[in-house]
Amino acid sequence: GDGSGGAGNGSHSNQTPMTVRGEADDGGDEGSPDEGTAPPGGVFTSIFHFLFGDQLPSTDQKLYWDTIADVLIANQGVVAGEQLVPFALSDTDSTSEHHRLEPHMPKIVKHFEGHTYATDCGQLLYIFAGLRGRTRSGPVPVYWQEPMLVFSTAPRWQTYTALGLGLANFVLVTVWMGVLSHPQLVAEVTRAAKTSAVVTLARVLSPAMLCYAIMYLTVPALRYCLITLVNSRRARRNHRRQGQAVALQAEAELAGPLQDKLHAARRIASGAHLPPSPLPQDLSL
Repeated sequence: GDGSGGAGNGSHSNQTPMTVRGEADDGGDEGSPDEGTAPPGGVFTSIFHFLFGDQLPSTDQKLYWDTIADVLIANQGVVAGEQLVPFALSDTDSTSEHHRLEPHMPKIVKHFEGHTYATDCGQLLYIFAGLRGRTRSGPVPVYWQEPMLVFSTAPRWQTYTALGLGLANFVLVTVWMGVLSHPQLVAEVTRAAKTSAVVTLARVLSPAMLCYAIMYLTVPALRYCLITLVNSRRARRNHRRQGQAVALQAEAELAGPLQDKLHAARRIASGAHLPPSPLPQDLSL
């Protein structure tokens, strides 16, 4: 799950024509940019987390495919394309054309080595033989809730410490450059240090120190803005998928083509053997 830490958590339902033991939620507080659960580290660890963060994009992909696998296993490896509409990664809204063409399915079929199957009534189903017979425990999400990005997983005090160091560094560099711009103050510093080497070195290093101080604060600020933008888009997608899940659940409870399709999927899933002849592979991929 525009949700954090994985696909939805919240209300659960019993087995339904759409999925089993589903759950849905709008998302929690996990996406808060300054929430952290990592164990305390040193100053350098705090600075690194503050500047660059510590999340790996690959974990989102693994969570996504694990979530899809849970849904397929819960449905005994046989599903209708409509059941996975709330798990689509597309930014486009669900429409009648979306349901008919099922553009979200080829990637799922390819990833889990499934195949398409047409019933005698012309209903298109998807069979994942490799997931049949497997079991799982716990609730199955009814839609993909994208996890929220966090600014850092470090404890909040570490983030504030790193921010304080950056602000202090910027202030000190700014003050020092102000001192260097006044000849009288430079002369006093030279007399106090009993050498001009200190002032000379400071003049050489000051531009680089100022650039570092600015970048130290600019990089996290830009990263924070980017995280906020990405999370807002994820939240919108999560909200849309949740709406799709609710709409499909309601449609599945009414007599009609979708309910017939889901009944056909359950009949095949409950059988001892898979249908003998899937559609040609190019229709799946």
